[in-house]
Amino acid sequence: MNQQSLVCELTQVIAGVNSQFNQIELIDNVLLYACSGSVIGFNLSNSKILFDVIFTRVGEITCIRKLKGELLAVGTSDGFIGVMDLKNYKILFSIKGFLDSGVAWVEWVDQDYLLVGSLGKILLLEKNKDGKYEVNDKLTTPDFNTNYISSSQLIDLNYKGNVKIVALASADLAIHLYKLDFKENSLEGFVFLGSLRGHENLVKSMDFLVWGDKMVLASGSL
Repeated sequence: MNQQSLVCELTQVIAGVNSQFNQIELIDNVLLYACSGSVIGFNLSNSKILFDVIFTRVGEITCIRKLKGELLAVGTSDGFIGVMDLKNYKILFSIKGFLDSGVAWVEWVDQDYLLVGSLGKILLLEKNKDGKYEVNDKLTTPDFNTNYISSSQLIDLNYKGNVKIVALASADLAIHLYKLDFKENSLEGFVFLGSLRGHENLVKSMDFLVWGDKMVLASGSL
């Protein structure tokens, strides 16, 4: 690998990525990052760009989230939501018009469900029989009124059965925990578990960590 070219390229990445947004993912030896309205795949092995896919020409990409090494969900400042196939770098699905503001975060539940957060609103996208994602308006998602949902993190507690918990950080400076209620592999609803408080500013990042025999949530604020 040409170290000099890699440093130059990564310098460009740092310059193009807004640090307030979740715009970077790493899959094997491929760095995925957003720059303005495009998602770029950079091969760390040979220092070459694999793809450059434009999602919006009006706004900018605010968040990306991978599902294993197969799918990439993308949200933009103008309310565009897209899903890209990482095997062929094609856009599988895109919608717009369901949000009054930009997309704050996207979070995969599994291959069939995608959570999308915005200003005071959370959308649930579900894959239909045709393999396309559509908004599921039958399930009631957590209501944050006008609170800005700043970050999210989902954990799959496989050692306790099919238990999935999503942590949502909002403008009240708290982290709210919800259990996703599944019945026969179908998502039936959200069960509120409790709230974590202590931050004095907006929470921008979270991650679940294994600490001995415990599962802990690490979070950082501005």
